[in-house]
Amino acid sequence: MAVASNAIRVLPRTNGRRVLEMGAGNMNPGGASPLEEKVKQAIIDELKRQADLHPGSLQVSPAETTILVNGKIDLDDLTMVVIGALAGGP
Repeated sequence: MAVASNAIRVLPRTNGRRVLEMGAGNMNPGGASPLEEKVKQAIIDELKRQADLHPGSLQVSPAETTILVNGKIDLDDLTMVVIGALAGGP
């Protein structure tokens, strides 16, 4: 299955678990807008916060234009962080 470079991909693992990897590096070749950077950073910070709260059930490995996430994510908390970033919140 062909997947665009900026799409979310679910990577199969040998132990039957799946890992979510998302990258947005090529969405804007001229560079990300300040709003895009704020949302990206908010997502990374929230995922790291959740990983710190639940170290055995969530692992987060950010790279420059991708992030590798393995585990359970609280979507309500993540959604609120993204909405806050879009609304200009802290």
